[in-house]
Amino acid sequence: MEQSRERRFIDECHAWNPWWEDDFDDLQRVSEFHPRSDLYAILKTVDRATVGSNSGGHLIGCVGQTGIGKTTLLKHLVATVIDISSVGFEVQRRDYDIVDGYHPTDVLYLPLEQSLYNLERPNDALQLIQRIVQYHRTRIAQNPDTTLLLIDDIGSLDGDPKAVADLLTELADNSVPLVYTARIDDQVQFKTSTPEIEQTQIPLLPVKFIDFAQSQLSASESAELETLQAGESVDARDDPETIHYRIFVPHCLIVLILKALHTN
Repeated sequence: MEQSRERRFIDECHAWNPWWEDDFDDLQRVSEFHPRSDLYAILKTVDRATVGSNSGGHLIGCVGQTGIGKTTLLKHLVATVIDISSVGFEVQRRDYDIVDGYHPTDVLYLPLEQSLYNLERPNDALQLIQRIVQYHRTRIAQNPDTTLLLIDDIGSLDGDPKAVADLLTELADNSVPLVYTARIDDQVQFKTSTPEIEQTQIPLLPVKFIDFAQSQLSASESAELETLQAGESVDARDDPETIHYRIFVPHCLIVLILKALHTN
């Protein structure tokens, strides 16, 4: 592989993982959202796969339709498991041993839907992913034997299922938990030739409106909407026709609809 080509993928990888360079702005934003139940399902599985485990690795497939919030969920997971002393903000309900368990450089996040990998043939893309993971473990990770790998939308590569299964099995080797997302069940149900690799499938639940709003609106707008939803606004409670309901909530709905249309 030419150095210039490899360099492009490395540079893109650094852009996806700003916490390697002590940039936590994106993680701080998602950490302020109310944690989804899916987050705890993943935390529980990752925790079981790492604490006192001598297995050969763990594949954790999360399946959910487009727009359900898979990317936000994975970033919330990153914000929850990296060492809080390196970040400087709190994430609520830190119930698992795995929370705070990773140095920021030990977490690798690869979103594949809108990436350079989609410009490659599927088999070439899988080889490039393998090279980037190796780069992370040998050049970036502070603790290469205890890394966490997150691959967002593995199905977007449209690769041969067996080739994808072989790659994920290899990446999850050495007791590394690998969390990956997909849109349909067939993209997370892989048959591996390595019995030591444990597999778990987590169906993602639809996001409540208030949680979706928080992830799409500005901080002030989402805070105002949460106040209304919680019944903490005296004006809104005493007068249902208040300007908050007549103007603010319809405005939020319009913003969310426009964002959804733009995404599609």
